[in-house]
Amino acid sequence: MKKLLLSSLFAGLSVMNFAQDYLKSDYVKSKTESNSGKIKFLAFTPSSLISINESEAVLKNILHTTNENKLEEIKRENDPFGGTHIHYKQYYKGTEVLHHHYAVHTKNEIIHSVNGYFNDVTIPISVSSLKTPTEIYELGLTYLENSYLFLEGKTPKSRLVVLTKDLNSKKEDRYVYVFPMISINPNRFENVYLDALTGEVLRKESLFLQHTTKQMVWTEEQWDYLNKIKVNTKQSQSFIPFVLDVGNAETRYSGLQEIETLNTEQGFLLQDEDRYLQTKNFGQDYLVVVFGIVFGMGVEEIMDLAENYVDEDNNWTSEEYATTKDDGALEAHWAFSQTYDFFKTEYDRDGFDNENSEVVSFIHTTFFGSPLNAAWMSLSAIDPELTGGFMFIGDGDYNSTTQTGSYDIFAPMDVIAHEYAHGVDSAAGGLVYERESGALNEGFSDIWGASIEAKQAPEKQRWIMGEDFVMIEPAGIRSLEAPKMFNQPDTYQGTYWVDASENCTPSEDNDNCGVHTNSGVLNYWFYLISDGGAGTNDNGYEYEVSGFGIKKAADLVYSTQLNYIQSQSKFEDVRDYTLQEAAVLYGENSEEVTTVFNAWCAVGVTTGEACDNMKTINLSENSNGIYPNPVSNILYLNSDKNTVWENYKITNTAGQIVLQGSLKQQEIQVSALPKGVYVLTLKSGTSVQNFKFVKK
Repeated sequence: MKKLLLSSLFAGLSVMNFAQDYLKSDYVKSKTESNSGKIKFLAFTPSSLISINESEAVLKNILHTTNENKLEEIKRENDPFGGTHIHYKQYYKGTEVLHHHYAVHTKNEIIHSVNGYFNDVTIPISVSSLKTPTEIYELGLTYLENSYLFLEGKTPKSRLVVLTKDLNSKKEDRYVYVFPMISINPNRFENVYLDALTGEVLRKESLFLQHTTKQMVWTEEQWDYLNKIKVNTKQSQSFIPFVLDVGNAETRYSGLQEIETLNTEQGFLLQDEDRYLQTKNFGQDYLVVVFGIVFGMGVEEIMDLAENYVDEDNNWTSEEYATTKDDGALEAHWAFSQTYDFFKTEYDRDGFDNENSEVVSFIHTTFFGSPLNAAWMSLSAIDPELTGGFMFIGDGDYNSTTQTGSYDIFAPMDVIAHEYAHGVDSAAGGLVYERESGALNEGFSDIWGASIEAKQAPEKQRWIMGEDFVMIEPAGIRSLEAPKMFNQPDTYQGTYWVDASENCTPSEDNDNCGVHTNSGVLNYWFYLISDGGAGTNDNGYEYEVSGFGIKKAADLVYSTQLNYIQSQSKFEDVRDYTLQEAAVLYGENSEEVTTVFNAWCAVGVTTGEACDNMKTINLSENSNGIYPNPVSNILYLNSDKNTVWENYKITNTAGQIVLQGSLKQQEIQVSALPKGVYVLTLKSGTSVQNFKFVKK
């Protein structure tokens, strides 16, 4: 018996001895934690050499997952740049934990970083004790304002999730049912999270991903109409044999273009089978579709609420279509094809969700009664079992005959690309449409609007959003190059910044805590890494950024957005992710990493000594300085008559010390350093100066 006990003890010790500690100092390059103290981003040193096969061991070690709180792999994807990313979702006793995902990032089957949100959930009740979705929905309506629409005896689509204490008003982990719901006065389409025991409202999140914030309130007659359409749907159209064809279209903003159409016995239809798009004449309100989907109307029934565009000879002319703004449908149909082709050509992406799910564009849509908007809806956001996306295009208020109104039809390329990109986000991180995460959602969509125009229509103004459809000065609604032109901030929490803290309650009145305003910070960061720029931000920080081109910038954003972004990500998270991915794509100490870092300093997401250290101090005959720069072997130090440098420290762009020591001569041997950008800190008594240099 003693022998058996001893062997068991030694076996246990053996397991303990060989358990890997992935948080030891020589493994960790950088690390950040969430408010709950859990690691939300961890980058490993290049020398760590942790195999992709150790992914689950890494997560267990750094997050302390258990059988009750576990991460389950949901997908494994290869990116266009040679990386593999493993995505996990958190479950508590088998129930999904809302907005809690984790990702492991690898290159050449070596893990270089992990990121995400994970919490230790504890709920003292079991799922079996919960009320049914119908019971909770009926209870929830008693807590909600009278403005929420409902159908007597019918429950919207719903699902059960765990809402962690940091995400709900009770500050306790709770089981909740999530219901997509519609309200008026204020106008809202949102997910409402109801406590699965009491029906109390614990959280709301907007589902209305719109291009701008302009709206009007519906009349009672319009709401009466909405309530009638649920029983007045058309019968599905019978199958019509077809062949693909190419037509000529005189678009509203882009001149004569080729478009793909469907040749049927009925005529040529605006249907692009190669790109999984149908463009339809709707002429009703956005909420007609929302209402139908929420209360279980089939996708085919919804599509049959709209009419096909039909042309007899496949020559779609302005004479036929311009007076009714139907040439805006031609514009949208063509712009969608260019957007689809961009993502396919650049990143081998199959549609917005990478699964070639079908998209329907509804033309002549109103939004809560207003024609002044465009919007996107991923059907999976309402029901995870549904696929596909709906794009809605408003007519605007411009009358070409009287030349009155400010906005023409919301159909140009940058708008279509922007809305499509909302779909890309929904298939990736799914940024919650409020506060900082919502501003990032809007910023990424603007970035793709600019990038796609730059590639597919370089004659257009890539850095202005909406220049085609805005009929007043300044012509546009947002500028990536100069956000303040449209009352957007170019500095984090600077001029024009809208409060996005927890003190702000998201509503239509405050644009969900500034999603269309605060996006200017991400937009300007992207402009700087693309084209470069110099100036002084709202914090008084003088910056100079050397851009590396819009192609490289877009590649960096694509890889970051698709692989790192989480539903709760904030600006500082995107900073960390882009710095890490720039190091992966272009090298740990590359000039690209420096550019990305400098741009985050320029927009005020990074501040303080780290930014000051990146400034280059010019060398003159009587000043302190270094030479040559760039350097291959020996870095010589220049000083004025009153300074003799005593000690030095060299750090890389991640802030790690790579060399340090005392100075016997006014020179430093740097030949052993890898190529890259570094910061040299020199000390002489109480005097300290920093210099940036490039190792060739």
